[in-house]
Amino acid sequence: MRQESALNFLVVERDVFQAVLPKKHPLAAQRTVSLKALAQEPLIDYASTKVPGLHAMVMLAFQHAGLSPRVVQEATQVQTVVSLVESGLGVALVPSVSSRFASKNVVFRPVRGLPAAAAISIALAYRAQNESAAAKRFREVGAEIAS
Repeated sequence: MRQESALNFLVVERDVFQAVLPKKHPLAAQRTVSLKALAQEPLIDYASTKVPGLHAMVMLAFQHAGLSPRVVQEATQVQTVVSLVESGLGVALVPSVSSRFASKNVVFRPVRGLPAAAAISIALAYRAQNESAAAKRFREVGAEIAS
């Protein structure tokens, strides 16, 4: 018998991965890049022990395409990943929202062939059964912002 989860989830933001490349990288001249092209490059990834969700989503994207990326460096924060790309250590997949805060020395490109399973979201987890009034109001505000 399957037991229902005590947790509910409210998605407050949806995003997609984009490739981040050094501005002078040959792939930066393309409007979109393929996962196959990215798999040929040194990849900056997320540390599996510190950022398991993003690490898993990046690996899933390559796995679905039948590719094995060449990971050369790992980091724990998206901005650190972007900075490592800027320094020329490799390329990376990052949430597209991070393009808002990046330097002019990197470019962001949509990635062709990303599986739907590689979509990324931020969700609020809550227990409706024993939710305090403050937590309920916080969730309601989150829902308003998300819509």
